[in-house]
Amino acid sequence: MLRRDPTPITLRDTDVQELKAIMAKRAKANQDANDATDDSIQPPEDATTSGGPVVHNEDAKKKREAMTREQRLGL
Repeated sequence: MLRRDPTPITLRDTDVQELKAIMAKRAKANQDANDATDDSIQPPEDATTSGGPVVHNEDAKKKREAMTREQRLGL
């Protein structure tokens, strides 16, 4: 497949400065938004999590072991 030469796009110094200003404005807005959400989303100090990660396989195994043979067979 034949390809043509890329089209040159001329950039002036003012274009680069404008782009840097836009990027700085966007970064400041993102930083302000992150600061606002970080302050508002604080977990309560008295909130505690459970003893560890939830392992469903172990829970199911314990439940099966607690059942009688008839319960497991559905009789």
